[in-house]
Amino acid sequence: MAQWLHRLSCGFTYSTSNEMDVTVSEGVVTLSGRINSLRGRQRATEATKLLRGVRSVINQMVLLPPHRKDDLLTLDVEHALTQNSATESYQIIAAVKDGIAHLGGTVDSHAERRLAEFVTAGVAGIVEVDNRIDVEPKQHRPDKELAADIRGLIAASPMLEDTTVDVVVSEGTAVLNGVVGTLAERDTAEELASVSGIRSVDVRGLKIDPSIRDGVRRRSPTVRRTIGRNDRRRCAIDSEA
Repeated sequence: MAQWLHRLSCGFTYSTSNEMDVTVSEGVVTLSGRINSLRGRQRATEATKLLRGVRSVINQMVLLPPHRKDDLLTLDVEHALTQNSATESYQIIAAVKDGIAHLGGTVDSHAERRLAEFVTAGVAGIVEVDNRIDVEPKQHRPDKELAADIRGLIAASPMLEDTTVDVVVSEGTAVLNGVVGTLAERDTAEELASVSGIRSVDVRGLKIDPSIRDGVRRRSPTVRRTIGRNDRRRCAIDSEA
């Protein structure tokens, strides 16, 4: 596993100033080193979660972004949110202090809330996002209808094929229970459950069991592309045993 993770780490070497070290102990992966963007740091965690057998990820990478003044960063965050076709209509207030972007306002769903944070994290110089955006669905939807929508999305997702996920919705809160193969699959289930009308999603009942992936998708396409691209670039990796 450590060798695969080292290959993955090359996918986040955006400049010669970035360095990543990976340690693995009983399925717990710790990432350390340096990186120059918050988005890159987040992607390192997301890519690690794709790997079969990873139980949790601890990202201790030190963020060393370019230094920029807070007022300029605030303008850049506002520009990024208003120029993105998916977030331009959101009612969001942004302010940056000491490189930390503070987001406020109201959106219709948790998916919109996460998207606003994702766009903000892509602004060069942002070191952290304090997301305090409220979720206020525009219209009330019955719990039964919400649960049916979530079940349909999970059943149709190729990422969650062969998983067992039970969905219960009560007063706008979606509770997911069952078994998935990787941390990334659990994240996918949580994202799919964040449909309009859902106020919160609880995935504590989703257990990780890598054995359900035995013989099924040993490598995801995303992992293969990341490995292949960086093997051709700058990674000097020993041959697999």
